[in-house]
Amino acid sequence: QNKLLADYSKKCDKAHANFQEQLERELVSAGSPEEREEIIQRNLQQYNAVLEGLEQERISQEKALQEKLAKRRDALKKRQMEEQQKLATQQQQQLDAAAKDLNEARATELKMSQEDETETFKQQNENTREQKQSELLKRYESKAELKKAQLEAELEKKTPRR
Repeated sequence: QNKLLADYSKKCDKAHANFQEQLERELVSAGSPEEREEIIQRNLQQYNAVLEGLEQERISQEKALQEKLAKRRDALKKRQMEEQQKLATQQQQQLDAAAKDLNEARATELKMSQEDETETFKQQNENTREQKQSELLKRYESKAELKKAQLEAELEKKTPRR
């Protein structure tokens, strides 16, 4: 924008110098004060028309520059939004992956815990079963010993002694 203003200023200065030079050439050939006034007015109108044209050109260039800057800002905003969206997507994917890992770890831990509980329960049942078998076997052996002793006693009673 500063460059546009500098160019505009240079063009205005050049136009002023050209019209000043042209005015001086034409005034030399003027004979009467009325003719001089007419030359001055005509040159002033031409000068003002050129300045108006330069002003319109400056406004047009400035407008084009503003549009270009607006497009750049819009493109930058769009890029930033895309980057933010990409970052948000990446963060969400990381969160999802972390949640999945956590859920898998919990499921594994729960499974291991259940397997441990099942193994403990099986071991307790096995121990209880073995204990009951042992008790039943001892009781059976005791009863068998008792029965054997009774039978031996009966047999001794029935068997004559020599």
